[in-house]
Amino acid sequence: LIRDGVLGEIVLVRGEWHTAYPAWKNWRADPARSGSDVLGAVGVHVFDLLNYLLEADAESIEARVNRDPRSGLDSTIAAVIGYDNGTTGAVTITNRARSLVNSVHVLGTKGSAVGVGTLGMAPTGRLDLVIDGKEERRELPVVDLSAVQFEAFSRACATGETPNASGTDGLNSIALTRRILVAKK
Repeated sequence: LIRDGVLGEIVLVRGEWHTAYPAWKNWRADPARSGSDVLGAVGVHVFDLLNYLLEADAESIEARVNRDPRSGLDSTIAAVIGYDNGTTGAVTITNRARSLVNSVHVLGTKGSAVGVGTLGMAPTGRLDLVIDGKEERRELPVVDLSAVQFEAFSRACATGETPNASGTDGLNSIALTRRILVAKK
């Protein structure tokens, strides 16, 4: 929809992943080893998705990071992103919510697409579209993302094609995560 111009010029994207999980009992509980909690565990995937959808990189970012007073690790983050293509993004993530919310919103000059319940460890959900004033709802099938990722990586290795997620993509994710956490200690 974005690449085909169906939504028009993309002016705003928003991603949110609100979840609740118990305190870590592994390496993630150690700030010296993990460096992050909710951002590194789930939030980075929201940023990755927005970058992928826009085919753009974060040029500027302002963030508010709330930390758990016991662990010192991030527990809630709100960020506003300026992308190098002129689009504005907003991301909220938390591991303290009792109302589980995960969605991605893409708003363009001709329409919008909202993926509801499409982020998470077992994504399901729907795509709500509004294009030129006409509403449409598409239910999305459950997909084994690990299997899809493994198949794509195997195909890239066997054929020499570019993988859909490269080492550079991973490096960019880590760099963005660091920018958020270092700026707001």
